[in-house]
Amino acid sequence: MKKYTHKLWKLQFDAGLYRHRLARHLKKALLLESVLKHQNLLTKSSSFHKLEKIRHETFCRILTVYYLENWL
Repeated sequence: MKKYTHKLWKLQFDAGLYRHRLARHLKKALLLESVLKHQNLLTKSSSFHKLEKIRHETFCRILTVYYLENWL
């Protein structure tokens, strides 16, 4: 029972850590997107590719947090 409780605590801790990282990542993504829009750089393919990569990473992190929170 003690081993199970420790594993459950660890998963809950990981979920909290992922939530914190996700919030930080979303803040960076939104800041980058607003800067690129302000400077009209979204038309450049490299900037657009970078933004799409960040959006994909953000989506993957959201799924991870959702999975951890609903699995617990």
